[in-house]
Amino acid sequence: MYVRQKKSLPKDPIFPTDLGLLGYSIDDSREIRTIDPPHSRFQFYKFTNARWNERQRQAMHTGVTREIIQSMAKIGIKKLAVPQLKPSDEIPSTEPHVDIFATPQEQLKLKKSVVVVVGSPFQNLGVWSWKGVFNDNIDDASSISLAKGLAQRPMWTNSTVGKVGLNTKPNGLTSRVPGLIILNQGERWYSYKEGKAMTQMEWYGRKKESPLHRYVDFNDQLNTVSGSRDAEEHIRFVLDNIVKSPDFVHPDARVYVIGIEYGATALVDVLDKSWNDYKSRVSALALSSPFIRDPDLTSSFRDFLRHRSRAWRVEDRVNKGCVIGAPSSISNSAVVAPVQQSQDDDWGYKEDTPTDNTVEPVPTFSAGPDVDTPEHVMSGVWKDMLAFFEEVDEALENGGEYGNPEFVVEPLPTMEEPADAEVIDLARIREGAGANVEEEDILRVDDLTLQENSVPGPTFTIPMHRQDDSVSEMHGDESAEEEWKDLGDAEDKDSDDGERNVINIAGADVPLGMLERAGLGQ
Repeated sequence: MYVRQKKSLPKDPIFPTDLGLLGYSIDDSREIRTIDPPHSRFQFYKFTNARWNERQRQAMHTGVTREIIQSMAKIGIKKLAVPQLKPSDEIPSTEPHVDIFATPQEQLKLKKSVVVVVGSPFQNLGVWSWKGVFNDNIDDASSISLAKGLAQRPMWTNSTVGKVGLNTKPNGLTSRVPGLIILNQGERWYSYKEGKAMTQMEWYGRKKESPLHRYVDFNDQLNTVSGSRDAEEHIRFVLDNIVKSPDFVHPDARVYVIGIEYGATALVDVLDKSWNDYKSRVSALALSSPFIRDPDLTSSFRDFLRHRSRAWRVEDRVNKGCVIGAPSSISNSAVVAPVQQSQDDDWGYKEDTPTDNTVEPVPTFSAGPDVDTPEHVMSGVWKDMLAFFEEVDEALENGGEYGNPEFVVEPLPTMEEPADAEVIDLARIREGAGANVEEEDILRVDDLTLQENSVPGPTFTIPMHRQDDSVSEMHGDESAEEEWKDLGDAEDKDSDDGERNVINIAGADVPLGMLERAGLGQ
């Protein structure tokens, strides 16, 4: 038996973590582009080997994260280590810790308002969407734009602390704008060798002895950080030891919280379970692409979601800001939906499902037609979130109360009926001509008719209805159609009179036997 020695194995690829050495730079539009023409965006599939692509991505993430940290430091937001609650640069690498972003402690405790952001547990610190970082620009897809935007809110910028006895001597611009705390649920895997916490993706992207070796083992006790072993524990630690601590946040300061995707879900779970502990500190809540089950919420926290919270999610059929969901108590058109008690499924679970999906536990708005995935929502709506917080803050500043106005859920436009498919004659295409088919010659799957003695055409197009009423077309040529015919019954093929029972779908003969085998027969 032959055994390949380790020294003969290929080396794991090593890439520099500097964007310039990787061949990329950040242009004036804050987009990441190649230095050399044609100045294209980051290409993940640059190599034919998956491990090389994985290692290149890891190097790019490291370089971009370093850029985000430097940009945040220029704005005045530094890294704070938890659970030590000291600046990260003062913590040795031998002490496991998770970095968060925070306004320096001496400034933070003088703030009149503080914004707390709970990010996704699948992203790096300060990153909303890696896809947005590489396909759009680094500022909007990360916390950089949010930090810059806080200083540009007119109401908060002009407000100085005085009425509640916080900061009667403003110390520059940073003392007049809200403080900022950004949690870090994603980087919870601590590496003593690297001396830092990292995401699961980063852990698997670490250097190995060779591409053929196993990934570095992970121990859920040794390689996790106390106070941040899971998403909810991390949220609780920051709320209990920073937000509720007078050493960091003044007791009279108003706290506004943002939750993103699954981070929003974890945040809602934490607040709902311990709402009595946190309700005196949270002034308003804004959620990006949350996943909330209303039947699981307690009544007191449900009321807070209705009157002091708002959410945004993907809905490309209406313009940005349109109300697409609201609690029944503050909506004209959204009526309490009857709950269907479902039967136990194969796994023994039982689920209560509202029949009207416009009834949400929190007023919900569309992120706009340009937002196509949940991870891109935050990049497009953070300004709307700050405007909402400013609205609440102005009401509370004048000694009043705030409650969401009565929202009307706008009906979503119905999906347009897809245009009839057109059968194309490949032979005529080769000759440079097209072929049109009359509307009555196109049959939909739900309008199938049984035809006898039909003549198969050279090509076929089958419109198939999906749940969203969109149309998927399968195109084939003569050889593909012959394969379909071969799936028919032998009796159909070998009949003496040459007749076959087929279903003609959009000009193509589909043998009845094939449909019966697929469970679609009569």
